[in-house]
Amino acid sequence: MYNKAITDEVSSKRHAGRDWYLMDTAGLLDQLAAKRYIDDPNAQPTWWQPYRLPPQLAALAIPPNSRFLTSDGNERTDEGLSSLGGVHPTTVGYGIIAQELVNVMRLARVEFRHPDGTVRPDPVR
Repeated sequence: MYNKAITDEVSSKRHAGRDWYLMDTAGLLDQLAAKRYIDDPNAQPTWWQPYRLPPQLAALAIPPNSRFLTSDGNERTDEGLSSLGGVHPTTVGYGIIAQELVNVMRLARVEFRHPDGTVRPDPVR
C-alpha cells in the first residue's frame, strides 16, 4: 500500500502539471523475482512481465536473477543480483538499477555528458 500511495501521489502531481516521474524499484525487483514468479508460472500475476535483460547480460551462461550468487568452488552456479548476505545488490544488480534510473532521468530530459562536456546521445548506457 505504501508503494501505491507513492504512485498515486506522483500520478496526481503529473495530472496537476508537475513534471514528476517515478522509478518503481519494487516493480523492477518483481520483474527479476526468480523464486516468486520465474520459477513458478502459476504464481505470476496478470500484470507481471519478466525483466528484459540487456543483451550482454542475457548472453551470459547463467543470466542474472534474484537468487543468491552461488558457486560450486570452481565456478558460478547461479548469478544472483544480491550479495551473499541478501541485502545489497551485486555489481550487476547495481548496474541494472542504475540503468533504470538513467532511463527515468532521460524521460525527464536530463542531459548526460561526457567528461569533455559534450552531450551523450541516446541511448545512455
